Amino acid sequence: MEDTQSYLLSLIEKQGQEFLSQFPDLNSSTKQTTLKSKLKKPPTPRNDVDEEEWLGFSDIYDGTLRTSENKGKEPEIVVFDHAISGVTPIQHKELFMSSKISKLKGTRSEDKLEEQVDEKLEESNIRNDAILHRLIHTELLSGSLKNDFASSSAAQRRKALAGRVLELSGDVKLGKGEASVRQEERQHASKSAKEMGNYHPSLRKIFSGDKNITRKKRERGLSMGVGRFAGGVLKLSKHEIQSVQREQSTQSSKWRRKSKGKP
Repeated sequence: MEDTQSYLLSLIEKQGQEFLSQFPDLNSSTKQTTLKSKLKKPPTPRNDVDEEEWLGFSDIYDGTLRTSENKGKEPEIVVFDHAISGVTPIQHKELFMSSKISKLKGTRSEDKLEEQVDEKLEESNIRNDAILHRLIHTELLSGSLKNDFASSSAAQRRKALAGRVLELSGDVKLGKGEASVRQEERQHASKSAKEMGNYHPSLRKIFSGDKNITRKKRERGLSMGVGRFAGGVLKLSKHEIQSVQREQSTQSSKWRRKSKGKP
């Protein structure tokens, strides 16, 4: 038994030396002594007390240990900040769930366009506010109104103000109301002509009030006659001359036949 133990110890020492040779910086003598002491150390007797009956350290020792540890180390505070500048959480979710990869790059061309539109709208609102302030605090609205404007009824005041606003806007021109009255009269005349049975489609342009009515120029002379009168001269075509000559030849041949048939 002793021979086998010594043999095993020699093998263990040999393996330990080979392992320690890989670390040249370490002190080999100290390590060998520690290995020998560990191998030669007798096993400690096992405690017969059950492990479940061990109650641990006392409360006083536990309290002193915890207080010393708390004094030695301070808790490390870590702040997690996932905020993204310029993008709300809802927009971030939409970009994450989007099927297009181009949206993840965060191009703000659409945002810039919206900002430009908002700036233009703000400028137009400021301009309109200035015009409204000028209209209210000056006599532009009440310039062409009557002197008894305050004593008139509410409906008359509304109509007068609406007319003045249209006049200032420049859309209304002089004579526009008269033209609308004339158009109503022409429509009434065409309707009455249809009811009386005096209407003809050729008279439609007259009732419509179109100023650019093209009328045919009447030719001089009798339209039922022969030729065409132009520049004070009656002009005949070849066809018309041949038709007249043909009629004369037929009449002469008939006269000859009649004269031959007489006794």
